[in-house]
Amino acid sequence: MLRRAGRLVLVPLLGLLAAGLGGCGPAAPKLVPVQGKVTYRQKPVKGVSVTFTPDESKGTKGPAAAGETDDEGGFTMKTPPYGDGTIVGYFRVTITAYPGSGTIPAKYGDITTSTIKIDIPDDGRPNLVFKLED
Repeated sequence: MLRRAGRLVLVPLLGLLAAGLGGCGPAAPKLVPVQGKVTYRQKPVKGVSVTFTPDESKGTKGPAAAGETDDEGGFTMKTPPYGDGTIVGYFRVTITAYPGSGTIPAKYGDITTSTIKIDIPDDGRPNLVFKLED
C-alpha cells in the first residue's frame, strides 16, 4: 500500500517537471542565412574566425554569430545554440587569426580597431566578401 501511494505522488510531480522544462527560456531568434569569403592580398584566407557582434548603438540586440573560414576562405555564420545564420540587423565584424600567425593584420581581430561593419537584411546575405587590407 505504501508503494502505491509513492507512485501516485511521483507521477504528478514528473508531469509538472516536464511541463516546466518545456516553457523555460527565451524563444529562439529568427535567423537568416549568411555566407561569405575572406581575402587578403587577393588570396583566400583559411582558418580564421569571423564574428558578428550586434551593434547596439544602431539598435541591434541579440546573440552574436560566428564562423570559420575553410581552405577557400569561405564561411557560414552560425548563432549558437540556435543554428545556421544570424539575426537581422547591424553588426560590428571581427576577423581573428591564431595569435602570432601573421595571416592577417591584427587590427581586424579587435572590435575597437576593426573597420568592418555590416547590415544583415531580412533575406540574409549569401555572398559577402571581406577584402582585408594592410
